[in-house]
Amino acid sequence: MTKVAIVQRSPVFLDKDKSIALAVAAVKEAAAQKPDIVIFSEAFIPGYPTWVWRLRPGGDWALSEQLHQRLFDNAVNLATDDLQPLYTAAREHGVIIVCGIEERDSHLSRSTLYNTVIIIGADGSLLNKHRKLMPTNPARMVWGFGD
Repeated sequence: MTKVAIVQRSPVFLDKDKSIALAVAAVKEAAAQKPDIVIFSEAFIPGYPTWVWRLRPGGDWALSEQLHQRLFDNAVNLATDDLQPLYTAAREHGVIIVCGIEERDSHLSRSTLYNTVIIIGADGSLLNKHRKLMPTNPARMVWGFGD
């Protein structure tokens, strides 16, 4: 039977490096219970852009722009070693990690963000990534359409 650990923690909002460090610590803590899979929430790294549901279009434009820039600056680029600490944690603890990230496109536009879930194998390799196909109404102001 597969044993699953679900991490119910808040990331360090809009801080990629600290959110990754928190995720690594959570994997280490969960590993004491010998799970096969450790699962994190949607957009765990670097946090879910809740402002899209609260700020007013037009009236809160300056604040929205500042928050989006921080999100963009802290989004994960899968073409780099951004997630190396998480890959290492998976390998060291022999667990599969499923984690939601803000992914920054590094190939085409280099400015599109995606609501992505990644699967890291117990060997520390990236097994799969899935970009959310259809973000809901306000979320389309943050994320592009997945593929």
